[in-house]
Amino acid sequence: MRYVLTVMAAVLLPVMAAGQGPENCVVNGGFEEGAGAAMPGWERFGDGEAALDEEVRHDGRRSLRVAGPGGARSAWIPYHGGRIRVAGWMKTEDVVQGPSAAWHRAAFQIQSYDADKRPLGHSDVTLLDGTNDWARHESTIILSRSVAFVAVHCHLWGADTTGTAWFDDIAVTMLDSPDTMKRRPLDLAQATCTVDFSQNLGAFRHLWRGSDVSYADRVATPTQIDAIRYAHRFGFEYIRLHDCVHDPAIYSEDADGKPVYRWDTFDRYISCVVDNGCRPVIVLETMPPELATHDSGQSWQNPYPPRGPAEYQKWQDLVYEIVRHCEATWGDAIHTWYFEVWNEPDAKGYFQGTLEEYLRIYDHAVAGATRADPAIRIGGPGGADTIWCRPFLEHCLSGTNDATGETGCRTDFLSWHIYTVGVGVPAFDKMTVSLESVAAVIRDLPAFKELPLLITEWGCASSANPVHDRPYDAAFRTMAVRQFLDSGITLALPFCLGEGPQHAHEGFLGGLALFTKTTIPKSSFRAFELLHRMAGGRVPCVSTNDPVGGLACLSADGDSAWILLYNLIEDPGHEPYETAVEVQLNGLAPGPWACTATAIAPGGCDPFLTWRAMGGPQTLDEAQYAAILEASQLPPPEILPIQQNAIHLDMPAFSVILLELRR
Repeated sequence: MRYVLTVMAAVLLPVMAAGQGPENCVVNGGFEEGAGAAMPGWERFGDGEAALDEEVRHDGRRSLRVAGPGGARSAWIPYHGGRIRVAGWMKTEDVVQGPSAAWHRAAFQIQSYDADKRPLGHSDVTLLDGTNDWARHESTIILSRSVAFVAVHCHLWGADTTGTAWFDDIAVTMLDSPDTMKRRPLDLAQATCTVDFSQNLGAFRHLWRGSDVSYADRVATPTQIDAIRYAHRFGFEYIRLHDCVHDPAIYSEDADGKPVYRWDTFDRYISCVVDNGCRPVIVLETMPPELATHDSGQSWQNPYPPRGPAEYQKWQDLVYEIVRHCEATWGDAIHTWYFEVWNEPDAKGYFQGTLEEYLRIYDHAVAGATRADPAIRIGGPGGADTIWCRPFLEHCLSGTNDATGETGCRTDFLSWHIYTVGVGVPAFDKMTVSLESVAAVIRDLPAFKELPLLITEWGCASSANPVHDRPYDAAFRTMAVRQFLDSGITLALPFCLGEGPQHAHEGFLGGLALFTKTTIPKSSFRAFELLHRMAGGRVPCVSTNDPVGGLACLSADGDSAWILLYNLIEDPGHEPYETAVEVQLNGLAPGPWACTATAIAPGGCDPFLTWRAMGGPQTLDEAQYAAILEASQLPPPEILPIQQNAIHLDMPAFSVILLELRR
């Protein structure tokens, strides 16, 4: 099977400590040992030729030559989680792609295996056909937690692929130590969670209290407004709006090149948030075509930087006018908003410029915004990954400010995004790597140790995925909140609130939203509803092993307590299982306590199943809508006994269960 893995850009996370690596885990990666078909550290497979070649090589005395179907596989390499960097040199001659499949070419891959060394899938470092001279190929990947071993495959893929390929200097390095990844043992059958009510870890912060609606125009649709109102009932406070500059057509120029400002559309967008009880996160993007190096021709996005110094100054003045207008319209309330400079400038789809150009944009945005109102909160970079977090903070600390000529630039927060996969099976280690990489930057730059950290988009997958419609996503959201709290995140806005107007479909599309287009809450939103019930001080909740984890808190008066458990593995297609969980209650005040349990699980609080049973209608009539909405409700709580300071329950796979204790 083709197993889709998370492929990452270089992430600024420390590699394993000195003396631990990173070291090449491939035995005989340069093919210098052995002779002919004898290759220590490698095993031949397939019907073609795989042998050492002393005539054609990249470096050293030999390379691996593959001709015909098959090739060679490295010895198994233990995988303990985190990033793997796979690199090597490859040359091809007259490789003809096999006609039966587009991927039947000369292949440099890493194959993954489970603990019993059964193959799980692969990731391509490169696939080549034709004739290509020696070139180095590299990929950094993160694998799912079901992977226990990996091996490199160098081969001609497919029985119908012809030609010759050479491989040399193959290297696999594990970039993160097992201690950094904090992996736990996996036991699907049982787990013990210990809650210690005698230890107060500080306030149980509702850091998930908001969402994103994507492009700003979508906030003005009736269903999005309904979703905002609904979410606000359960503590959602912030709504993030992309492209609050070009899309609402704030800026234009007259015949003499002088700025003309228009606020009607902008005001309508912001009022949809404010008038329904929430606060905006205003994303200052994208560039008006009058100022930019190019015009995308799209009314909702222009991802290009300003043309030159005069246009950077006009951008600064534009941001000044935006903030001044906000203050004149909404007053001091804007001091509780966030102004974020750009959305994912490190992704070419959202910014067609360099890091240096983004920093210039940021400098001028801050200069304009703070000139209008020094008390606002402004920051960035809102990256798709963490790759720009370090240079962004280094610039804010000691770089030359393009707007002022002085050293450094103000930032009131650091922001970035986290998704565990683009398409395919999620890789939860991606979240750990992202959080640890930012923590490492902050450790290296202690001037920012108190800087608020905002994850302004996050989710399981960054594209449509069936898991978004099912309780799987509820369990993922709960697990993520646990990690965000552990990492000291200030605010984490799940993407996104409701399906946008571009979707005609009224049912379930696998989209990232917490609500369907018809404002039916998905299981994922119900998880936030359960989280909203929790208050007071956070207390430790420690599970012996995966797949079970949890969060716990105790009320200020000590008479109420909450324990929110999740049961989650990465593979949503895993056969059904159930985990017997014992929750040990340590340090609970004496007296009679009662416990109820509210569950989100496949088949319960799972409206997708009701929709599917109807045949998956794309348009819902009144009765269908009512039935699906009813299926989306949280079930009535069930009473669970407390025996010898312990609660026992059976948790289905991909479930979330809230235990509420009262005395």
